[in-house]
Amino acid sequence: MKPLSLCTGLLLACLPLISACKPDSASAKVSFEAVDPLLQKRDLPGAEKLLNELLEQHGQQPGIVTRLARVMRADGREGEAITLLRRASESHPNSPAIWYELGLIYEDIEQYPKAKEALLKAREAGAKDQAIALLLGGVLGRMGETDAAAAEFDKALAAGGDEVQVRYNQALVQFQRKDYAGARAILEALIAKHPGHDDSRRELARVLLAESPGDPVQVERAGAMLWDVKDKFPEDMHTWELMGDYWLLKADYVAAVAAYTEALRFGKNPPHVEAKYRVAEQARRDAAKTTEQQK
Repeated sequence: MKPLSLCTGLLLACLPLISACKPDSASAKVSFEAVDPLLQKRDLPGAEKLLNELLEQHGQQPGIVTRLARVMRADGREGEAITLLRRASESHPNSPAIWYELGLIYEDIEQYPKAKEALLKAREAGAKDQAIALLLGGVLGRMGETDAAAAEFDKALAAGGDEVQVRYNQALVQFQRKDYAGARAILEALIAKHPGHDDSRRELARVLLAESPGDPVQVERAGAMLWDVKDKFPEDMHTWELMGDYWLLKADYVAAVAAYTEALRFGKNPPHVEAKYRVAEQARRDAAKTTEQQK
């Protein structure tokens, strides 16, 4: 149930967000007319070459280092990107763009306390809620700071943030609080308005299974939703885990074991799924033993 992340894998998608921050006057002197088309085409080597030339000419200007960090991140070199941005932050401690980019990378590699610190510094430096509130809310939610996360999502919505993303994340926070009715209400409304939002349909299935595991009608509704969206998330751990939960409630232990096996494969063996797998496997063995004894 990781909240939606902003700009993952997109080299230029963050530029409109950064424009919502206080501008970095030093960067205004640097032209990116030759660089940005290469970023748009995902020509990483070409963009990196030009950005390194700009870095040599102009020094660690925020517009240069944030783009270069984005190239490194897209190339799987997050460590280099962090080092670059950290060094630039020493020269430009009041650059919201640099702190935002650091927060984005730390969130992506799941170093949430560092992401929180960087995003709060971005806000102190002038970043607007439109730029950071949704991302910061997601980070706080992953840290278990649900009240603070909810407040950030409210700020994101008030600042004109994407309604689908904000409402979806609000539902995730309500689920974390075990306010299943609240989460369900948000997701039901979101699906009614955006019926093609499959993430919300999957999460509504999660809510229904948690809220009413003994209600066969709700369990079947959850199962139908999961069946509808499973092909949209063929390698998603959460979808397979929920499929396992559904089959376990249906006492189809063979199907539950198979679903949890896929969840373990795609999720790289998360402990909580391993525990569910063991429960399902033991139930499968017990059922098989009972059937054999009845023959």
